Formats: sequence, structure tokens, C-alpha cells
Amino acid sequence: MRKLSNIQVLRGLAALAVVLFHAREEVDGVGIATRLPGFMGGAAGVDVFFVISGLVMVHASAPLFGSARAAVPFFLKRLARIVPLYWAVTALFVLLDPADARGDLGRRAFAGFVALSLAFVPYAAPANPDLTPVYPLGWTLDYEMAFYLVFALVLALPRRGAVATLSLALAALVAANGMLALPGWLSYLGATQVLEFVTGLLLAEVGLSGGRLPRPAAAALVAFGLAAIAAAIPWSDSWWGSWRGLAWGLPAAAIVAAAALCLPRRPAGPVRRAFERLGDASYALYLVHYGAYLGLESVLGRVFDLARLPALPFMLLLVAPTLAASFAVHHGFEVPLTRWLQRRVAPRQAPSLAVAEG
Repeated sequence: MRKLSNIQVLRGLAALAVVLFHAREEVDGVGIATRLPGFMGGAAGVDVFFVISGLVMVHASAPLFGSARAAVPFFLKRLARIVPLYWAVTALFVLLDPADARGDLGRRAFAGFVALSLAFVPYAAPANPDLTPVYPLGWTLDYEMAFYLVFALVLALPRRGAVATLSLALAALVAANGMLALPGWLSYLGATQVLEFVTGLLLAEVGLSGGRLPRPAAAALVAFGLAAIAAAIPWSDSWWGSWRGLAWGLPAAAIVAAAALCLPRRPAGPVRRAFERLGDASYALYLVHYGAYLGLESVLGRVFDLARLPALPFMLLLVAPTLAASFAVHHGFEVPLTRWLQRRVAPRQAPSLAVAEG
């Protein structure tokens, strides 16, 4: 698919926001006393990713709509895109930090936990009340893979029919979960964050139908989105687990709408190209940074008393090597392996890295 420059830039910024959010959390985690403000708003990068995912899937799949045979190769390509790096970082996490990965689980229960995590199925147990995978950042991929599965099921329809059908189905799931408290995995997948995929689907349809925003309107949407994300933070305890898809999902959709519907006027300069490259590596950056932080803290802790380090230099010591490692993983592992696998599971389709994960 043709690269959407603004979306790639936004993808890079969203990944960087999540990385900085977790770096700021590590400041408190190692006990550094600081007046540095929190950066909880950076976590909204995940909500931006979900909206982008809905949008990009429609753009990337435009030639596939209306084909009854498209579902299987589409889903296999998504597996080839998502699975190798996720399985690799999960395996490294389990092998290098088994105590943290295992927690209070017995050997048999932990084996089941790992297996379900690798299959993108939430592990429901008293020891895991948040249903997070063994590698915690994988929770977003549980939603992504479920979305790809249902997206594949509607590819046999014409594009507009597919977007409408899937949007209504996902909205109905969320509404049913709110009214009936659906059991088990359905309840997990019926979270309001699912509506963020829906907004991405609808934005893609608007863009493909010729909808555009003037630059002042796009700037206003970005300002609104950032302000709304920040304004919701003080009340996060009341909406975090139930209304996140609205409290942060709607502002995220406004930001993505600005990026998708207001096209660049001139060729990319060096700054834009740098953020596009960051967007290209956003999946690696998202998955690698959590484990990288743990490893860096272990190494730095042998040299420094981490609690005595200033907050900003400490964050820099985490973020800079992680960015370098993420680009290395992206170019040395993710890209070649993804393209090799995609050529084998869908040989008639061009390999694509067009997916926006959290």
C-alpha cells in the first residue's frame, strides 16, 4: 500500500509517547525522588495505535474487499507480521527474568499461562486479575489479533459493506458487554477500547471517499485531542477500566483524523523522514522497550545507586539505548523475517509492514 506519511509520523510519535511514559514510571519504580511531573498522557499512544490500526487495515486491504478467498491469506500475513517478534521478546523475557515472569504461579500453571499468551488468549486466574499476558505489553496484541480475525471475516463483502458490518458488530459487542457483563474472554474483548478500532475503520472510509480537512481544522482537532487527553487524567480512576475507549479513544480519533485527512503539502524533509523511520520501527520499539528497561536497570544497578541518579539523566540512560536497540531489531530481525514469511503464506500479495500495533 502507499505509505500514509502523516500516519507514519503519528505512529512514531505515539510509540515514543508510550516509551517516555514507561521511562517516567521507572523513575518512581527505582525510587528516584523528583519533582518531574508524571507523563500518564503518554499511555494514550496505545489508543492512537488502535485507531490507526482500524484505519490502516482498510487502506492496506482495499484490493481484497469483495473476495471470498482473501480472508485466509490476509490473516496469515497478519500472523507473519505480529507473531515472530512477539514470540521472541516473550521467550527472552521468560528466559532472562523467570522470577518476574512466573510470579506466584506453579510450574504447570505457568506453562499454561505462557501457552495462552503466545496464542493471544487472555489468561484468567486469581493470580492474573488484569488478564495480561506473560509479557505485559502483549495485552494490546490480544485486541489487535482479535480485530484482525473479525476483519478477515468481512473481507468477502464490498468495502463499504464490510466497514459498516464490522463497525456495527463491534459496537454491538461493546454495548452488550456494558449492559449484560459478558462472560470470560468476550467481556475482555468487549472493552470500550474496541471502539477505537471502529473509529479507525470509519475514518478510513471517509478518507477513501475523498474526505479532506483544511489545515486549520486539522490543527484544531489535534489541539482538542491533546487537551482532552490531558484533561481526563485527573479522573482516570473512574474511567480507566471501563470508559477508556471514550475518555481517550475519542481524542485519539480526533488526532488520527487530523493526520489522515489533512495531507502534507510538500515532499518530506529530514525531520519528517526521521519520524517516518521511527514510525516504521514503532512495533519493535513498543515491544522491545519494556524488556530493555529491565535489562538496562539491572546493568546500571551494578554501577550506580539508581535511587541517587537525577530523573532526567536516568530516563535518558533508558531511552537512548532502547531506541538504538529497537532500530537494530526492526532492520535486522523484524523486516527480513516478516517479508520472508509473508512471501510464503501469501505469495500473490506484496509483503507489507502496514500495521499499527500498541
